Amino acid sequence: MTIKHMDGIFNKLNQYGLHDTRINKIMVEGENIILVFNEGVYRLSDSGRETDLTGARKLIITVAVTKNADIEDYLTVNKLFRKKREELSLKQLLKLVDEYSFDVFSMYFSAFNNEILIVGDIGKFGAELYISDIVDAEYIVG
Repeated sequence: MTIKHMDGIFNKLNQYGLHDTRINKIMVEGENIILVFNEGVYRLSDSGRETDLTGARKLIITVAVTKNADIEDYLTVNKLFRKKREELSLKQLLKLVDEYSFDVFSMYFSAFNNEILIVGDIGKFGAELYISDIVDAEYIVG
């Protein structure tokens, strides 16, 4: 799989705003990480302002998983509580999101590793989700 220039991926990710949205489920299928937003994501005006919610959407993020690696190698999840940071496994993340959802505060981009950082809360804990080596991103109705 060839790695696309991150600007193109940023443009795809920036089609909608994720600030103050809720990830209701996270799924992993092959090289794809699927974030499910039951209430939707925000449409953006021409000036980049959030307008209204779209209705249910899924964000499919494709990662360049190498031959001897696992998709979990491209995810870092930190649980934050009272100034303590604990790294979680993918399995732990999926379980927590199923139980509490992931309330998104912000999403940040870095071209260094074709990486995004999603920051928010899962239940009573702060959470950081890093996804690196992104090769594609697509929002679909769902």
